[in-house]
Amino acid sequence: MRQALVYLLSILVMLLCIPMGVSLIYALMDGGLKSSDSIAFILSIALGLTVGYYNYSRLSSADLTEDLRPTDAFFIVTLTWVVSALFGALPYLLYGWVEQQGCGYLGLASQSLLGSEFCSVTNAFFESMSGFTTTGATIIERGLWDTYEGGQGYLSDGSLGLPRSIMLWRSVTHLLGGMGIVVLGVAILPILGVGGMQLYHAEVPGPMNEQFAPRVGEGAKLLWKIYGVMTCILAILYWVAGMDHFEALCHSMSTMATGGFSTRSGSLAGFNSPLLEWISILFMFLAGINFTLYTLVPERWSALTKNSELKTYFFITLIATLLITLSLSAYPSLPGAQAPLRTAAFQVLSILTTTGYASADFELWGGAPLALFTMVCLMFVGGCAGSTGGGIKVIRLLLVFRLCMREFFFLLHPTGKKSIRNDGEVVSQSILRAIVGFIGLYIILLFIGSLCFVIEGQDISTAMTASAASLGNIGPGLSEVGPTDDFACLSTTGKWVSVTLMLMGRLEILTVILLFSPAYWGVWSMNRRSS
Repeated sequence: MRQALVYLLSILVMLLCIPMGVSLIYALMDGGLKSSDSIAFILSIALGLTVGYYNYSRLSSADLTEDLRPTDAFFIVTLTWVVSALFGALPYLLYGWVEQQGCGYLGLASQSLLGSEFCSVTNAFFESMSGFTTTGATIIERGLWDTYEGGQGYLSDGSLGLPRSIMLWRSVTHLLGGMGIVVLGVAILPILGVGGMQLYHAEVPGPMNEQFAPRVGEGAKLLWKIYGVMTCILAILYWVAGMDHFEALCHSMSTMATGGFSTRSGSLAGFNSPLLEWISILFMFLAGINFTLYTLVPERWSALTKNSELKTYFFITLIATLLITLSLSAYPSLPGAQAPLRTAAFQVLSILTTTGYASADFELWGGAPLALFTMVCLMFVGGCAGSTGGGIKVIRLLLVFRLCMREFFFLLHPTGKKSIRNDGEVVSQSILRAIVGFIGLYIILLFIGSLCFVIEGQDISTAMTASAASLGNIGPGLSEVGPTDDFACLSTTGKWVSVTLMLMGRLEILTVILLFSPAYWGVWSMNRRSS
């Protein structure tokens, strides 16, 4: 499998150089060849192409198709995300080093503390993993813009913010991670004919539409087309509603990926535009829907109206929005209470779909306990299966609820038989077993992560919500990691705990944990010997 891995990862790194090249173009336009960000992207692309092409040229697709086995899928998927995050961290790390430490050697002028966070390998990797997993948590304390004029972002004190190239790269990592790098690979690399379906199942959460089963490559291409078209439409709407074309592009990628990275320090609240918020509300809702359902439009509208997960997702959104709207209306002094319906709808969908944008500091809603309690509950839900959202997923919670209700039937009819159905189909025991196992592991990891954060010195509120926000790929939590704060407060160990939880949450936990199981490697070795 070693040669197959090297071949796949070499192609992946070279492919990532393409969107990285777009960021380089912005760096050259804004600062020229000697700017810190230009140097960072040039060195990153040069290293990626050199190492990638060297390994690619030494192997052939025959080596891949002969060497891959179905049991390799989980290892390949996990390693793909780790390598993507490592390579994606290079521009941050190199930019921070050149801006803060390499300026004297290169004859450049440093800009105060700008980019200083990225001088740390841990911070650079954290920002990259947060981007690719669409978590949206950041370690940037200084650099996000307060205003944007003439193609340049500025801080509140009038100094320059982070360059556009870095801002664009942050959003691009969301775009790629939203639908999944492995899905992208399946869509454009026919060499994944062997193991392609296993990779797809390991990457895409939840049940998969049956029409994608026979030709997973075609299905992945279709998903990417839908995803790309919706992102372009959103960018145009953001631009028409008042955003500059650059910020519209960045926020469209971040919104559709349900990521949450923003160019502004105040997130979408920094634009002070109700219209932009309503547009974001609509597309966050759309991004939280199972993308395979969009392939049924317009031929089978009835399938949408009868989909139980979609109806539950809509019901949760509606009820949570009404609860928070009523709460904010009763306490007009709270942040966002001046427009309670818009604030409630925005924050509900931001947390429910794990986007993580902020239009109001909901951490200050302690005066309205019901509103804050509702927000915390939404952190454990997530979007629909097959969406770009994180969390447990609506379909899992729906089936667990039905599983619990079935127990009442067995209490009354101990010898009776009753199946769990979803949209008229009987849910197999293997799926129910996997769902119960997933939720059990989710709770265990949530408490383990919280324990790690408490041990490092965080208060209980910060520890619990930082763990939930990382594992659910949400972004903001409460207290020190609230919607107007960042994750820079965590120690180096805490950041690595958060990164691990992000990866596990994005890859549905089991894909990663399985690699630490001796049984997996026993089956893997047996398959190797039998082949």
